[in-house]
Amino acid sequence: MAGAKHIRDAIEDIKRDNLSGAAEITRRASGVLIAAAKLPADDADSYISTIRQTALSLISSQPSMAPLINLANSVLLEIEKHHERETVRDAVVKRANTFISDMERGAEKIAAHTTDILNNIEAPARILTYSYSSTVLSSLIKAKDSGLELRVICTESRPNYEGKKVLETIRANDIPVTYGVDMTVFGLLSKGMADTVLIGADCVSREGVVNKAGTLGIAIACSHLGIPLYILSGEEKFLPSGLLPYHSIVPHPAGEVLTSHDEGTEVINTYFDTTPLALITGFVTPRGVLNSEEVKATLRKGDVATPLSRAPNDLANKA
Repeated sequence: MAGAKHIRDAIEDIKRDNLSGAAEITRRASGVLIAAAKLPADDADSYISTIRQTALSLISSQPSMAPLINLANSVLLEIEKHHERETVRDAVVKRANTFISDMERGAEKIAAHTTDILNNIEAPARILTYSYSSTVLSSLIKAKDSGLELRVICTESRPNYEGKKVLETIRANDIPVTYGVDMTVFGLLSKGMADTVLIGADCVSREGVVNKAGTLGIAIACSHLGIPLYILSGEEKFLPSGLLPYHSIVPHPAGEVLTSHDEGTEVINTYFDTTPLALITGFVTPRGVLNSEEVKATLRKGDVATPLSRAPNDLANKA
């Protein structure tokens, strides 16, 4: 079936995408679920099964990104409320679209709260950011457009160099920028070249903030130096405890960082690390700036769909 193949190909494209941020990938995942909801089916049971399998496949495609898990869970919860094909289709389409619109409205509120924070810094506000985050970038652009004078520091973000995308966006919006290799951040911070640090997230859970590998080191440095570090995150990235078993940080091919190595060499290539919540100055969310205890209270909430209420047991095979 051409439609089903298109969906499988789209999920595979999401799985291979190592450059896009969580928001962009979540938009594409929403489109995949809507496409699955519009597929023909012989009966209601097989139709619902197809949507469930699509949701599980999306989780396994990017298990480090909480929004995909939350999106899939929210769609699966909607399915449990309906039994007829037509009502399931309408519910899935509405839920997937609403998830994205809520995420986008949330990003606008985060940008407003970020501008309030930067307003309290003597101009020009010197901001260090790390890795690619559409939420951080849109917040910086909106702060600049509001009249704030900014200067941004960003780095390469190896091994895939998504920092170049950050650099291009910052320059295109006429914001002065300093660009360097990743390991320069610690020297720059120690020299007092940044007033504050703004970083995005792929997941916020009771275990910490999952973001680009190196975020933990930056957080430790900021804590030691007394530099504020804010995580800009919509609540679609807040992963309730009941969904935590479906989140994982997976290794990536050794060839991305070392093209040739012998059997005695262990190559570690993970894109993410986990930063304890206590190291974060504040979490800039659509509801305002939250501290770590307020975040923990939020993480205790949330229903889990029946297909996700049990341990994953190799989600990739189940999907």
